[in-house]
Amino acid sequence: MAIAALALALPAAAHAREQTFNLRYGPVKLAPAEFTDGYRAVRPPPVAGMITRIHAFVVDREGHRLPSSRVMLHHAVFRRFIKPHYDPECGVMRDSEPFYATGEENEMLRLPQGYGMTTGPHSHWRVRWMLMNHTDRPQRAYIRYDVRVDTSRLIAPVVPLWLRVVRCSENSFTVPGGGTPGSIFTKSNTITARVGGRIVAATGHLHGGAESLTLSQPACGGRTLISTHPVYAQGALTRTDGPVHVTGFRSVQGIPVAAGEPLQLVAAYDNSMRRDDVMGTMHAYLRPSRGTRQSCNPLPSALPVG
Repeated sequence: MAIAALALALPAAAHAREQTFNLRYGPVKLAPAEFTDGYRAVRPPPVAGMITRIHAFVVDREGHRLPSSRVMLHHAVFRRFIKPHYDPECGVMRDSEPFYATGEENEMLRLPQGYGMTTGPHSHWRVRWMLMNHTDRPQRAYIRYDVRVDTSRLIAPVVPLWLRVVRCSENSFTVPGGGTPGSIFTKSNTITARVGGRIVAATGHLHGGAESLTLSQPACGGRTLISTHPVYAQGALTRTDGPVHVTGFRSVQGIPVAAGEPLQLVAAYDNSMRRDDVMGTMHAYLRPSRGTRQSCNPLPSALPVG
């Protein structure tokens, strides 16, 4: 049910050739106050090149963006099929990987200049999605995903790393609550980097009550490598609503990470009340390099992304 719209050529630098493809999945029919989900194949951009930007959101049949008060995109996780490999941390074979996700936090992937993810017209993509009808009337919605592709040969490839504070057998965790106002509950996981290289971009996925999501380097005194934070609609922490945005960072130079190096990911949540089925997932993008070694040298400068 994926529908591809006409590609729009963008102005580009002398060395770059960029196009943005406006693609969409649907329609999805929603009864009044219904929420529904699915996992379906979607069409990739029809050219070979490097993805430098992705943004997904909900539109109507005419392509007008729908407000979340009408139809909310709870989540959309895009996956692509890859060459099968063994995942030693989970003890399973993997033949696909997530490479972009968004939802209520309206995440847009924008890689630093000179970096991109490989794609081609014969790539196989799928999306796991959930839509929620917040009205008392039937709705018909589409998930639109705009993908910018650079077809020049000067773009360095990155690979997506999905880092989670839960173990392989878990999807979420519970904040027990019962703490005093301002108390914090943390959930952490130590992850072994499966590839070496430089992390050039990252953001996170968090639920209501979140304070931060932090990636640190235990071998260097536990120093912080990346810290992302939720942004709430009213500019302050709310007890029930999720964040409308999660901050991230981009860095052309990148943060060096060695293959096999342990990294610690910590999600911090307000513990004044119980919170069920919350998450802490960092979406990182790494430029692979076999020669990268573990180092505690000063970290490179990064451009914070609000």
